[in-house]
Amino acid sequence: MTVSVPLPLESGLSECARYPSALGCDGLDLGLALLTLGVLAVVVWLLAAGSATTMIARRHPARSAVWLAVVWCLPILGALSWYTYLAGIHASRRTSAN
Repeated sequence: MTVSVPLPLESGLSECARYPSALGCDGLDLGLALLTLGVLAVVVWLLAAGSATTMIARRHPARSAVWLAVVWCLPILGALSWYTYLAGIHASRRTSAN
C-alpha cells in the first residue's frame, strides 16, 4: 500500500493562484483583503493623526495633552473629532462676527 501526498510544484501565492484547492490556500483571498484594508487604515490613521497633532500643537499648546491623547488613542475617530471641534470653533466665530 502506497500513500501519496500531493507535493506542491510551486510555493507561496503563485501556487494558490494556479491551484486554489492546494493545501493551505483556503481563505487566502479573505486574509489578503483584510491585510490590504488594515494597512490602508493604518496609513490613513497615521496621516490624519499626524496632521491633527501639528494643528493641535500650534493652536492649543497648553491644553494639547488631552487632544493629543484623543487623536492618537482613538484611531481615525480621534482626528475626526478634532476636525469637528475645530470646524465648530470656526463656525461660532463667523456667527458671532456677523
